[in-house]
Amino acid sequence: MSHTARAGLSAALTGLVLGCLALGPALGWGFTLVQDMVFVPDPVFSHFTFGLAGGAARVVPSDAVVTALAQVLPAELVQKLILLAIFVLGCSGAALLVPSSSVGPRLVAGVFYVWNPYVAERLLIGQWALLLGYAGLPWVVRAVWSGRRAALAVLPAAVGGFAAMTVTALTALPLAVARWRSGDGARRLGPVRVVVVLAVFSLPWLVPTALRPEGLRGDPVGVDAFAARADTPFGTVGSLLSLGGIWNLYAVPPGYETVPGAVARLLITLTGLAFFLRGTVPYKKGLSAAAVIGLGVASIGVTEPGRMAFRWAVELWAGFAVFRDAQQFVAPVALASAIGLGLLATHIPVPTRPRASSTSGDRSGTEGSSSGGGG
Repeated sequence: MSHTARAGLSAALTGLVLGCLALGPALGWGFTLVQDMVFVPDPVFSHFTFGLAGGAARVVPSDAVVTALAQVLPAELVQKLILLAIFVLGCSGAALLVPSSSVGPRLVAGVFYVWNPYVAERLLIGQWALLLGYAGLPWVVRAVWSGRRAALAVLPAAVGGFAAMTVTALTALPLAVARWRSGDGARRLGPVRVVVVLAVFSLPWLVPTALRPEGLRGDPVGVDAFAARADTPFGTVGSLLSLGGIWNLYAVPPGYETVPGAVARLLITLTGLAFFLRGTVPYKKGLSAAAVIGLGVASIGVTEPGRMAFRWAVELWAGFAVFRDAQQFVAPVALASAIGLGLLATHIPVPTRPRASSTSGDRSGTEGSSSGGGG
């Protein structure tokens, strides 16, 4: 088994353990129902499953995928497998983005990527579909930069639906442009291919949305309701840089408002970002651009002028409403920070056991033989 394969397997197993620790009782038999996470026994296909019931296609195609899997597996098991897959995919994907011959630094990146406020807060409001796309982001980075298997890498986000695909597009497109600008002539179709892949995998929710008789509607009031908010003593921007700042007050884990914990989370994230920017990974420019754009989108609602501009944009075209839940777009910041922490770990010396020299070994063996002969 190659070193990369061993590192990926180790990270996948680590992600599985972290998933078990994070989910805990949710892995027991039965369903876990929390806000947006609604799994039911014996689901059936309906117009609502495919976004044809008149409402927004928010659960397309995630509901259809769950319903299909529930035809061959118990629906309770489907829910638990999907939730664990988030940790396994995310941890292994982030680990493989760290250029290290040692497994340790890779695991540092993988662990941070799936064990942070972003994942915790999104889990607490049941947004498993978004987190499925989040888990696939490292694989999208690898695929876009290598120019291979982009469709396979986008698949988790495609299952997640419009929110997961929007976050993925925000990350993939700057990467594709950066790759195109740094590459040779053979890479010039990179951005075009990425756009095509994103568009094709978005069709399951784009088509029902376009076919709605009443058209696409957006409520500007939602801009204020879903704007990022402070959940640390450092204000909204500080909370976003800590990978928190979700709009839902009840999705913040207890203790997040304490100063020591908030300071630690902010310092860890900023340290990771600093080492990522100092690093020499080939995709640094593209992922840095995605992180800056994501943080910028997430920060739009911090000020009243920003919220006014956002409300105007939603009134102009309802499609801009997809950016209302702005905090979700700090996902590339989380990935960049995770990779940076992995790069930092590569500078930590690993103690090794001193080996006895061959000369000493030969001398000992000679002395032992002489003693034995004398006996």
